[in-house]
Amino acid sequence: MRAVTHAHLHGATLAVSAALVAAVAAPAVAHSPLGATAPRDGAQLVTVPRAVAATYGEPLAGVEDAVVQGPGGRREVTARRVAGDLRQVRISVPAAGPGTYRVAWVAVSADGHRSEARITFRVRPPAVSRSLLRLSARVRAVAVRVASTAPR
Repeated sequence: MRAVTHAHLHGATLAVSAALVAAVAAPAVAHSPLGATAPRDGAQLVTVPRAVAATYGEPLAGVEDAVVQGPGGRREVTARRVAGDLRQVRISVPAAGPGTYRVAWVAVSADGHRSEARITFRVRPPAVSRSLLRLSARVRAVAVRVASTAPR
């Protein structure tokens, strides 16, 4: 009969530990990580996009609970997987003009794991609108000056 040495026990402990780590880590790898979005988080845009496109690392079982908070208030919106590529989803964005938009949704991976995702982007007023606002402010200032110097 062979004697069990400390080295044998240490090696067996390491092998069992490695197997446990692999077993615990395997389900985490099955979750589908969010890759890219269009528009990207933090984007500055000149027009409101019709939808947010999101690409995941693995095919999704579904997408749920999509909400857009924008200048027009909070709205539940349509979210769906793209038919030709189940790694992609599209979340509709109702156009409500310039302002900040926050888009949130829940992706459901093939193993049923739900992961929340969100992006924020800003839509700036068109340059023409900004120019008109500046011009309007100048006209108002001149009108006030003229009115204040007019004889009564």
